[in-house]
Amino acid sequence: MADLLQSSATTATTTPQYYTDYITNLAGKGTQYGVGGANAPTFVGAQPLQTQAFDAAKTNVGNYSNALTNAGTLIGQSSGTDITGAADPYLAAGTTNSGLTAANPYLAAGATTTGMGLAGKYLTSGLSANTAAQSANPYLATGASTAGLDLAGKYLTSGITQNTAAQAADPYLTAGSKTAGLDAVGGYLQSGTTGSDALVNNYMNPYVTNVVDQIRLANQQNIAQNLSPGITAGAVGGGQFGSQRGANALSLGISNANIGALGEQTKAMQSGYAQALAAAQAQRQAQLQAGQTAGNVANQYQANQINAGQIAANAQNQQAVNALQAAQSAGNVTNQYQANQINAGQIAANAQNQQALNALQAAQSAGSLTNQYAANQINAGQAAGNLQNVYNANQVQAGQVAGNLATQEAQNLRDAATARLNLGQQTQNQGIADVNQLATMGAQQQQILQNQQLFPLDVLAKQAGVLSGAQIPTTQTATMTGSPLSAIAGLGALTAGAFTKNASGTSPADNLTSWLKGLGGGAAGTDTTTGGSSGGSDTVVLTPEQRGLTYDPASDSYRNAAGDYVNQDGNPIS
Repeated sequence: MADLLQSSATTATTTPQYYTDYITNLAGKGTQYGVGGANAPTFVGAQPLQTQAFDAAKTNVGNYSNALTNAGTLIGQSSGTDITGAADPYLAAGTTNSGLTAANPYLAAGATTTGMGLAGKYLTSGLSANTAAQSANPYLATGASTAGLDLAGKYLTSGITQNTAAQAADPYLTAGSKTAGLDAVGGYLQSGTTGSDALVNNYMNPYVTNVVDQIRLANQQNIAQNLSPGITAGAVGGGQFGSQRGANALSLGISNANIGALGEQTKAMQSGYAQALAAAQAQRQAQLQAGQTAGNVANQYQANQINAGQIAANAQNQQAVNALQAAQSAGNVTNQYQANQINAGQIAANAQNQQALNALQAAQSAGSLTNQYAANQINAGQAAGNLQNVYNANQVQAGQVAGNLATQEAQNLRDAATARLNLGQQTQNQGIADVNQLATMGAQQQQILQNQQLFPLDVLAKQAGVLSGAQIPTTQTATMTGSPLSAIAGLGALTAGAFTKNASGTSPADNLTSWLKGLGGGAAGTDTTTGGSSGGSDTVVLTPEQRGLTYDPASDSYRNAAGDYVNQDGNPIS
């Protein structure tokens, strides 16, 4: 139990609310982003570029081996090139043949050929040929034994024994007198005189099927697809679906559509009947005209038959005249044939004499040509020898060129091997550079992502250092608690002394009244209280929250009740 005579004092130190909120916010964020927190950073592993670099490094191992193998093959080919062997065929060909060997056949042919040997057979032919009289005899004999009367006899007999013109004309005259035009036109005249009503139905039946029925079908399709759905939709939209009004509207619409279709069918029937009647009348007119035409054709046929009989008679007479003229022509031709045979005998004799002369001239030409051939053979032999010598020189030169080319080929193979080695090394170096570049970029990517994970902690660290070293104002509150007995004793003393006047003529009660009055006109923004362990007077600074201010983290400042930005003392920020 507390002593009734004992008094106590309690002192509490507080910081500003914004500082408390600041520390609380940092602690909450640190817990959230720290190890085990909801947004704790994680370790960023190898990135795709790094993985690609690792895989590429394994793939590039030995990538130079193909170039190295190829280079070894080229070096082997270079060392195996037979330079001397490349030249041997040309050197052998150039040293085994001579110009004389190539020329010998032509020289031998030129020495053994004479012009007399070839001319002999033409001379013999010219001397032993038949004489001109022997060649002419067959033609002369034929011309003397042939007479013109022998050939003309059969044509004269034919001209006298031919049928008369009357016999040739009889069939045509008989046919022309038997056929009448009326027989040909009977059927057309009978068809043309029948009534048009029988023909109209032939045109109307397909018209009714193809036109009138199609109007009916089109009307039914329009009612089913357009009119009925439209009227029903209108009834539904007007709330009349299933009602008598809706049924009446549908019946009226269908009736109007049927009336319209019936009117179109009536128009079509009228138009179709008029067109069918016109077509029937046109057909009847065409049949009458066809009958007239058939009569004209039949009459023309009779006239043609009579004309044909006259023409046949004229042709028979002309045939007899032609046969007599042919006989005369045959006699003339035969006589001309005899004259031609005699002329042919004379021409044959002249040709025989010319043949003998030509044979003698051919013998002379053959001798000259043979002698020229022998000279050409000797010249050819000389040219062949020269060409063989040139060929031999070319072969030797080709052997030298082949050796040089083989040497150059070996050098090219060695150069290619060196280039392949350099290419393999460059491929390996470039592969390593690519792998290093991928690894470097992957490490940078990894660092960026890791920094992204740690960014909230870095921000919190910087935010924690904002108020580092700053003087934070604190408020100390002293609370005095007196003993119950001292309070009662003091209350009596206070009551007695409150009205006791001091040397200045004022009592404590007067001073308290004056002080209370002064509170109403004191300076704003500064509050004083009396207390403390030393019993002196301390100045108490109000916190922003006590002043009714709200902290705004985005601007790192405070706002008053009006929403204006102010500092922690409530003064506007300039």
